[in-house]
Amino acid sequence: MSHVKNKTSVTSLNIKKYIFFTLIISLVISALLAILMFIFDKLYIQVILTTLSIGGYSFLGLCCASILTKQKYQYFSLLGIVITIFSLLMVLCTIWWGPIIDFFAQATITLSIVAFSMAHMSLLFLLTESSHKLTQLSLFSTISCIAIVAGMLISLVYIHMFPSNDIYYRILFSIITLDILGTIVTPILSKCMKKT
Repeated sequence: MSHVKNKTSVTSLNIKKYIFFTLIISLVISALLAILMFIFDKLYIQVILTTLSIGGYSFLGLCCASILTKQKYQYFSLLGIVITIFSLLMVLCTIWWGPIIDFFAQATITLSIVAFSMAHMSLLFLLTESSHKLTQLSLFSTISCIAIVAGMLISLVYIHMFPSNDIYYRILFSIITLDILGTIVTPILSKCMKKT
């Protein structure tokens, strides 16, 4: 049993290491390309967008991979990494060839929103260690807010005409505010409850 756990731990560390190196390399390449573009003014904007996208999505993948060693979040972590990879590939296709079909752009945005939301949730799972009821309630509420915000943003992608009624946006921004509040409060609450 311990051998399996050790093997899983080593695998997850390797995944984190590869994602981290990809992130660092892409950021370095982005910086170098940006400098060369300013000097020579000949580089395609697609190259910059590509390296920035790889860097950004590598960061999301790293967030998802951060909970890979936690047994109860392993499948969630792996799903987040897979969705992040697929959304990155779709973004790269859009950058270089444009939306292949009409639905492609919508699917790309949808997957990107899901990838970002899962990365956000993964960080919360990582930082929330206390099993205290109040902490778990705060965690559940924040996770719910993240899911609702993601759902509302995705619904906007598929609505051809944006809602003219500003109540929708007021609700959206209210939930985003609660999301941000929960993201700040939950880890602090977890740390406080862990000490008591």
